[in-house]
Amino acid sequence: AVDRQAPPRTAALDLCQKIEDPGVRARAQWFLGFVECDLGDLSVSEELVNRALLTARAIADRWCIAAALSTKAKQAMLQGELGEVEHSGAQSLELFRALEDRWGQLQSMEWLGALARIRGDYHRATHLHQDGLRIAEELGSWPQAADQLSWLGRIAMHHGDHAQARDLHEQAMRLAARQSYTPGETFAELGLGMVARREGRLDAAEAHLRSVLERSRAVGVTPSVAVTLSLVELGFVAEQRGDAAAAQALHLDGLVASRKLGDPRTMALALEGLAGASALAGHQGQAARLLGMADAVRRSAGTPLPPPEQGDVARIAAAAQKALGEEAFASEFALGANLDSHDSLNWTSPAAPPHEWLKAVRGLADERRDIGQDGRRPGPDQPARTLED
Repeated sequence: AVDRQAPPRTAALDLCQKIEDPGVRARAQWFLGFVECDLGDLSVSEELVNRALLTARAIADRWCIAAALSTKAKQAMLQGELGEVEHSGAQSLELFRALEDRWGQLQSMEWLGALARIRGDYHRATHLHQDGLRIAEELGSWPQAADQLSWLGRIAMHHGDHAQARDLHEQAMRLAARQSYTPGETFAELGLGMVARREGRLDAAEAHLRSVLERSRAVGVTPSVAVTLSLVELGFVAEQRGDAAAAQALHLDGLVASRKLGDPRTMALALEGLAGASALAGHQGQAARLLGMADAVRRSAGTPLPPPEQGDVARIAAAAQKALGEEAFASEFALGANLDSHDSLNWTSPAAPPHEWLKAVRGLADERRDIGQDGRRPGPDQPARTLED
C-alpha cells in the first residue's frame, strides 16, 4: 500500500522500490520520471530516470535504456545542459531506430530538433520536427503532434515569418486543447505571445503571456520554463511600451526564476532584458555591462545567439552605443563580460524610485524566494550599489 501522507517525492520513489521484478521496476521508474518531468518535481524526475537507467543497463533492457535516455535529454534541455541533450538524445534515437520503435524515435527527435534550433541550425531543426510531426500524425499521438507544430512555429518566428508562426502556434493550441493537453496549450500560447510581441501587437502579447503565467502557476511546478520565459517576455513588452520600472521588475523576477531553473540561456535572456530596461532609464553604461554579462553567459554555455534571434540585443545595444560612443560601449561591454552574473543585482540601478524598486523586487513573483539569500539584495535602508555610468 502507498503511504498517502508521505510527500509526493517519497511516495513515488518508495512505491517503485517495493516492486521486486527489476525489469518491471525499471520501467515503472522511467514512466513516473517521464510524467514527473512535465507535471511535477524535476529533481524527482531525474532521480527516478537515473535509477531506471541503472537497472535497465544491468539487465540489458534496450527499450528501457532508450526511453530513459530520451527523458534524460528532455531533462537536460530544461536545465540548459546542451551537451547532455546531444549525448543522450543521439544514443536514444540510435537505440529506438534499431528497435524500429517509431514512438520512441519521436521522443528523441523532439529534443534533438530543439537543440538544433538553439544552435541556429534551422534546416536540421525543421527536418527533425517535420519528421516528428509526420510520425505523430501517423501514430495518432496528437499531444506530440501539437508540440511539433509549436516547435515549427518557433522556427518560423526566428525566420521572421510571423504569419506562418502565428498559424502554426494557433493550430498547436487548438489541437492541444482538444486533447486536454495543458502543457501543450501552454507551450503554444507562449509562442503566440512571443510572436505577437515581435509583430508589435503588445496588448495581444501581454494577454497571451499573462495567460501562460496564470496557467503555469496554477500547476504549481517550480522551477518552470514557462513561468521564466513569460516573465522575461512581459518585461520586454513593458520596455517596448516605455515603462522602464515595470520592465526592470519583471526581468528581475525572470532572472531569479532562471537561477532556480539553472538554465544559462534563460538567465542570459533576463540579463538582456535588464539591459533594455537600464537603457530606457538612461543607465547606458549599465546596459552595456549587462549585455556583456549576458553574452559571456551564453558563450560559456556554448550557445551564442544565432543572428536571426539577435533583434532585442541589437536594438538595446544600438541605443547604448549611440549614447556612449563605440569605444566606451566596447569598454563597458568587456567589463560586464568579466563580472559575475550572480552579482548583477548588487550594482543594478533602480529604474523606479527606491520604494517602488524595493516593492517590485520583493513581491512581483509569488513563487520567488527571498532575493537576499540568492542575489544579495540591499536592505531597505541601504540603496543598491551602482558602478559609475
